Order: sequence, then structure tokens, then C-alpha cells
Amino acid sequence: MLKIVVPLNVGETPASLCSRLAQANGRERMLDFALDVGLDLAGVVAGQPEPLDRLADLCGCCPDMLREWAPMTVDGAAYLRGEQLGRRKLRRNRVFACTACLLCDLENDDIDREVRPWGRALWQVRSLRTCRIHHQELRQVAHTTETGFHHDVAALVGPAIADLPALHEASERRRPSRLEDYVHARLTAGSGRNGFLDGLPLYAVTRTCETLGAVIEYGPEKSAEDLTEHDLWMAGERGFKAMSKGEPGIRSALDRLQCAFQITSGDWGIAKFYGRFHDWLARDEDHVYDPIRDIVFRHTVDTLPVGPGEVVLNREVTERRMHSMHSASREYGLHPKRLRKILIAEGILSPEDAGRHYERILIPVDRVAKRAAELSDAMSLTRAQSYLNSGEVQTRLLFEAGIIRPIVLGGTLAHSSHGFLKDDLDAFLSKLRSSCRPGVRGVTIPQAARRAKCASMFIVALLLEGRLKKVGLDDKEHGYLAVLVDVAEVISFLERENPVGLSLQMVEKRMRWSFAVVTGLIDGGHLPFAEVRNPVTGQRQRIVRETDLKAFDNTFVSLHSAASERGTHFRKLKADLAARGVMPDPAFVGVPATFFRRSGIEEALPRS
Repeated sequence: MLKIVVPLNVGETPASLCSRLAQANGRERMLDFALDVGLDLAGVVAGQPEPLDRLADLCGCCPDMLREWAPMTVDGAAYLRGEQLGRRKLRRNRVFACTACLLCDLENDDIDREVRPWGRALWQVRSLRTCRIHHQELRQVAHTTETGFHHDVAALVGPAIADLPALHEASERRRPSRLEDYVHARLTAGSGRNGFLDGLPLYAVTRTCETLGAVIEYGPEKSAEDLTEHDLWMAGERGFKAMSKGEPGIRSALDRLQCAFQITSGDWGIAKFYGRFHDWLARDEDHVYDPIRDIVFRHTVDTLPVGPGEVVLNREVTERRMHSMHSASREYGLHPKRLRKILIAEGILSPEDAGRHYERILIPVDRVAKRAAELSDAMSLTRAQSYLNSGEVQTRLLFEAGIIRPIVLGGTLAHSSHGFLKDDLDAFLSKLRSSCRPGVRGVTIPQAARRAKCASMFIVALLLEGRLKKVGLDDKEHGYLAVLVDVAEVISFLERENPVGLSLQMVEKRMRWSFAVVTGLIDGGHLPFAEVRNPVTGQRQRIVRETDLKAFDNTFVSLHSAASERGTHFRKLKADLAARGVMPDPAFVGVPATFFRRSGIEEALPRS
């Protein structure tokens, strides 16, 4: 043990103790002192047991206390109190310190002034930038480019003592960031009480928090290496806020980065969204960051339009979960402008998407895949005509009768032309041919319609309903024109289904009512009607039966008809009835004609 020694402080590094011991024994450099006493200085700095025991013997301190805060270097990586800090994570040629702490050290009158300031092990940890005692930033108080002075705290701080009051006044007062709180807890208690982060080496926590926080706080082009100590303190705070929540927190942070990019006009790209955070994860080969890469990979696949064959963070994507208008248009062979119009018209996209670039309109695959595939396979009416082999006129009639229905209705802002699904057309042909029997002879549907003098859609309806039994198939034709029917059988259905009643036009003519009056009486429920299929047009039509019309006419009469029956002017008849208290029937208020009950007219003005 040396005659002149200095006391070891709690939390002091062995290098700081050795530096102060050198000063106390009259040596300017710790390196020279180590040579004098035969001390392995490199071993002391690296935290090796034998050199530390030798230093403890020289100053008479407890070896265990000396080892407690001794930074260690193993295979180039730094450790402190069992926590791995990574490579180049200790401050070696720069002395960062709390100026308030150093000023307090200088008040210790028990030892010489030049050996009063001492270096705290925590000050060497790069991710710690705030004093927990005085709540102020750690300032750089000394710096050297000479390797002979690395870790030589006493030699480096000595010349700066005069400047400490000014540095102290200029220091920023602040509380430690949450990342610093966590790092301090890991180093002092061995746990930060966070299951997700505690599963990572400490250097992985600090590097990820600061790199992610840098792009969150300062933009995707900023890396931790570009920032000042104050900016790194803020980056650590922001990054830890996300990282401390595990995967949900990281995903939320990535969402914000995506939203921030969406309002820019730059080219699309994953690296553009996540910036330097992505670049670092893609470049760094350390597998300790794989849990972070896994989260970023999953989030990218879940939220961005990447598909099979693309590579994200050196991993190949095997499943697409998100489309952009651009990627969807390429996959389904649809123009992005048309696809965007369709999806907006159908409420799958919002109207605001109409003004956004195709690459910035994102939509889950499960919301667009089925519809886009249908649109991709849809045939125009002209193509459907060729596929059905039904000719232009018959195809148009099939469409207008609602027998073939488009998956996309044309003539709208979103769709200029109709679109028909192949599966739907196949189902129609299959049903049309379901009654076909081998060896049955006949004529095509259009030919049968001309000979029977009826609508071809009437025959089609009979076929689809399975009511025709004499149906054959022309093996030299295909599709619609391959179906053969018996004209005589069609005529038999015409005779059987001829409407028994009066068409609305016939009622109009017989009763001398306007068409508006006829429809008004029917729609108002005053005149019963039936709906039947017109055998000529094949369309559904309304008819009025003779008995119903006669019953109505026996009960009610229009003002004009009553005046005509009595040979008087309708205005005079109306005035005479009003004078005798007979008013129009209020039930007909919605009909564009005046109706009275016949019994009321007869009682008021009996005929002679």
C-alpha cells in the first residue's frame, strides 16, 4: 500500500481512483504512475480482476467495493454491473459530468484540491445525460485527443476547475428522461420492471429508443449520430415512450411515421416511411435486434402494400395484406383511375381519396380482392353477347328483362359500361338447358317467338321455370342459340295464360277516364287489379277484371260521367248537389277527378 492514498467513493470507477492516486503521488499522467508502480492500467480500465486487486492493494480499499462499479470490456463490448452496454458505449476521451456534483466535490477539505473531483461510473454511460441528484444536464467538462489521457479524470478535469462556475450557470435544468430512469434502474436494481424491454440487452434498448425517437421527433432523415446531446435526450424520451409499451407502442409510432409521410409529395418507399430507423435495422447484423425487426416486419406487411417476392428488412414477404390503388390495378389488370372511381362509388373508399395519389390510397386486401377480381373478370355487354351466342337483340332483351344481371351497372359516373360475370352467365345457360332432352327436335327461341307471335323472353321464362318439356339441344351450336323448343307447346301456354281482364288502356277507353285517373284509382286501392305476364311482350302487366270494374261503376261515378248521363253541364250538376248538401267522396282526394257515390246523387236528385 502506498503512503499517499485517496479514498474510494461509492460509484467511482477504478480508472478515476487510479487517476486521483497518480495526482496525489505527484504524477501528471495516470499512465506514468501505472508504469512506476507496475500496474496494468489497460487491465484496470477493462475491469480485469488481477489489476483491480493490485489497485485495491495500492490504495488500501476494499476490492469488492472497487469491482462493484468497475466497467468491464469483454471481446470489445462494455459491461457495467452485469449489464451489456455494447461497443463504443462508454465515454473514454471525453469527460461528461454534473457541474453541481463537481462543485460539491471541491468543497471536501479533507483531501488536496487536485484530487477532490472524481468520476462517477454512470457518467461514462453514453445514454445517461442528466444528473439524478441535481436535475441538470451532464456537461462536457474536458476532452482529449491523446490516448495517454483516456480515462485520466483528475488530469483532464483539473485545468477545467476554474471554468466550472460558468459551465454550471449555463447548464440546462431538467428531470431525467424516462429512458434514463429505466437505464438507471437496470444498472442499480438489475431490472427496469418492463417485461418487453428487460428481455433485451441494455445497449439494444438504448440504441433502439434513441434511433426510433430521433425519427419520431426530428424526421425520418435524422439519425442518432446527427443529434446533439440535448436532442438525444429528447429522442430517448420519445423513443422510450413507444418502446416501453412493447409491440403496440412500436406499431403506434410507426403509424404516426406513415401518417406524417402521407402529407408529403415524395416517392413512396418503406425506407421513406421509417427513414434512418429502417436503414439502421436493415444494415445492423446484430441478431439481438431481431425482436424489433419482427415487429417492424409484421407492421409493414399489415399496413403497407407489400406483396410476395418483396423484401422487408432482409426478409421475404410471403403474403399480401394491403393494397394501394397502384398495386391493386397491376394485380387485377384494372386502370387505377377506374378502380378508384368504382370503390368510391361503392363506399369502400371515401370521397376524399379521389384527390390522392394512387400509391397513397391504401386498402386491406380482404376489402378489395373479391370485388376487384370480379371487375377484372367482368365482361361487357358486347362480350357477353359473344359468350352467350345470343345475338345483339336477344342479349339486349335478356338484360332489359333482368334475366342476366350485371355485376357492374353501366351508365354511371363510376362505370361507363355494364359488366357481367362469367359465372353468372354460365349459371343462366345451365338453367336454360336444364330441361333439354336428347333427340328432341325444335327451333331456336327467336324462331319460336316469331312463329308463335309472342315475346322471346316469354319463352325464356318458361324454360327457366322448367315448364316446357319438349326441349332439345342443337349439337352444332352453342349457348343460347343451341336451345330448341317446340312451337306448338309454346302456343299452348299462350292460350292458357291469355289475360282474362281489361288492360289499363282498355279501362281508360271504356270509362272515358284519363290514364292518370285510372292509375290513381288503382294506386289508391279503389279499383282492384291483378298482375299477369303479357304473352306478347313477356312483361308483367296490370289488368282490371270486368266484374271489379262493374262493381266500382255501380257504386261510384265521376262528376263528368254523371253530368253526361243526366244531359246537363258538370258545373250545374255540382252546384245542384252542393245546394242539397251532397259533396264529393273524400276517399278520392288523391285521384285527379271528382267522384260521388251514385246513391247520394240519386237521393238528392232523383230522376223523373
